[in-house]
Amino acid sequence: GKLEDDGLSLSLTGTYRLAKDDIITAAIYRKYLTPSAPDAAWWSDGYEKYYTKALSVEKNDALELTYRHEFTTKAFGRLSLYHYRIDDYIKRFSMTDGRGCYNIDKVQMTGASVDGSAEIISWMTLRGNITYQKSKKEGDIFDTTNLTDELEYMPEWKCNFGVDVKLP
Repeated sequence: GKLEDDGLSLSLTGTYRLAKDDIITAAIYRKYLTPSAPDAAWWSDGYEKYYTKALSVEKNDALELTYRHEFTTKAFGRLSLYHYRIDDYIKRFSMTDGRGCYNIDKVQMTGASVDGSAEIISWMTLRGNITYQKSKKEGDIFDTTNLTDELEYMPEWKCNFGVDVKLP
């Protein structure tokens, strides 16, 4: 098969300062993701054994809205909302005899994320985020009986917390 790799990525972003410490940003865009070298190799490993359709470029039509509040010059909080509509979603997976990669026809992801950062003392900063996300899929060649209409292995809730330490 031949990799289709044509596409034009477009984006429009607007930012508005509501007040000294409050900013709203809205973005609408279309982005293309070309399969990586490992994706192509993993697709090749499964070609003809598991699927015969050529691997395609992923196309993401997205809408994002973000509100950011700066508590101080060294601390902020942010709320982000997003919706992604993805054609030819690149799915990576493990097979009993290696790895595989293929496209799912249509995927939608909708979510919200809260994150922030605060410098506690001059050499220590705390960071964290929590995300809630739902997904829907159509045209998954490995789920022909439609056992699930969501992406597997994608948790609804994700969170990260960390500490940055500046050493002298």
